[in-house]
Amino acid sequence: MRCAVVLISTGEVINVIVADPSDPAPDGCELIALPDDSPVSIGWYWNGTEFYNPNPPPPDPASGGSDFSGL
Repeated sequence: MRCAVVLISTGEVINVIVADPSDPAPDGCELIALPDDSPVSIGWYWNGTEFYNPNPPPPDPASGGSDFSGL
C-alpha cells in the first residue's frame, strides 16, 4: 500500500512510500494510507482529515473556468 510520510508539526507530505500505515514512521512523522489512484505527492498537506494541494494547477483556458473539483 502507498503511504504519505507526513510531518506531524506542519502536515506537509515529505515522501510517498510503499508501506503499511501501521509500520513505524520516521521520527516526527506519521504514515497516512493513500488509495492507489491518489494524486498526493511531495509538497501536499494533510489537515488531519484530507490532503490538499497548496499549489493547484492553473485553470484551463479552454474550459473557460477555474473548477478544480477533480483534484
